[in-house]
Amino acid sequence: MRKIIVIMLVMLIFCACGTCANAESMVACINEILTYWNATTPNELRENICQFWVDNETDDNPEMWKPKYHPCNIRIGGTTQELIKDGKKWDMAIVSSKDVDLQVLANKDCIATIGFNPDYRLALHQWLVPEHLQAMLPEHPLLLYFVYFYDYDEAADEATLLICRERSGEVFAEEILRHRPVEKSRHVEGIQRMHYSGVGRPLTWNRHTLLADPSGWDVATFDISSVDELVPLMEAGLLFDFSTIDYFAARDGLNVIHDWERDSPNGVFLQEKMVGIPCYPIRLEFGDVEQVLVVNAKSSNLEGCLHYAEHYIKSIEWSCEMEHEDIFPHGVCMYKDQCDW
Repeated sequence: MRKIIVIMLVMLIFCACGTCANAESMVACINEILTYWNATTPNELRENICQFWVDNETDDNPEMWKPKYHPCNIRIGGTTQELIKDGKKWDMAIVSSKDVDLQVLANKDCIATIGFNPDYRLALHQWLVPEHLQAMLPEHPLLLYFVYFYDYDEAADEATLLICRERSGEVFAEEILRHRPVEKSRHVEGIQRMHYSGVGRPLTWNRHTLLADPSGWDVATFDISSVDELVPLMEAGLLFDFSTIDYFAARDGLNVIHDWERDSPNGVFLQEKMVGIPCYPIRLEFGDVEQVLVVNAKSSNLEGCLHYAEHYIKSIEWSCEMEHEDIFPHGVCMYKDQCDW
């Protein structure tokens, strides 16, 4: 009898140690997020992100990014049942994958959705994460669920998740991910992407910062008004030559159905090298501006960069060139199994 009691005590201790380890992993991620944004509460986190947008506004209208125009109840921690019970008390939650069942939350309509479009930012993020993380996501043939992976701890088999119950949490989740440490982004997505953030969304980088920190990025998209703007990156040996890859060398440019002025070329060239791929489906209204995708030739994960670049451009091509099905009530989208690239 005494032996059985001892065994049970040992098992309880091991279980407690495992729980503590998981809690420590989660707490470390939460502290990292709060510390970066100089916040001590979820509301401060929201307000300080909004203040960042105000301070870095690119469209001369900082007023639009003030907290009063971006309501979002951020929650830190919680189990499946707690998130369901609290219902409309939260819009975006930072939680541990150990504490929640995403399929149950999806079945209870506790996760925002959108029809699947392969070049949507969330779709690209979820495509990049490894299969064992993708397996955590709710299953649906058509819908994307607004779940973001901030970090993953292999030892604990635990991911730190950003779950949006309402679409109002999307911009906050994306902003938190954009400011992850580089090593954390690469750990989760395999590469560090520096993507154009959309109208009014401030960038924390530009071509000059890419040049100044060549080891801090793998793939980038940005606007250029002249190919000469790429010369410094080219001279530093940072621009991969896409013409060495059969897919990029053989493809036509984008046949942009939204732009009646011209088709996009298949590449941007310097010294007979294809150093960038035009990738924005709608030309800007003013000025001769092209958005281009570039890959860091010095990346330590060049294979992953090129795999992503091909997937990204094929996804853009789908958006630009194919006749799309308007699937009620989700709008123009596609079934996930149709995306075979």
